[in-house]
Amino acid sequence: MANILYPSKTRRFMSEVAGVRRYHANPGRAVVAARGGVLWVAMCKGWSCNPERVATFLAIIERQERQP
Repeated sequence: MANILYPSKTRRFMSEVAGVRRYHANPGRAVVAARGGVLWVAMCKGWSCNPERVATFLAIIERQERQP
């Protein structure tokens, strides 16, 4: 399996389904892609799949996108 890449502006989310990883910038696409697998979110220079952290990160992103 390939190495996990560091988070960046285009890699804020990572979905892992059946051992296949995909990186996403859009939270909606990441959630859809992670169905049946695991959704990871960027945390500093690493990743977290903790459900509380994922929910918090998604809420923060949603709030930021709503603000003009």
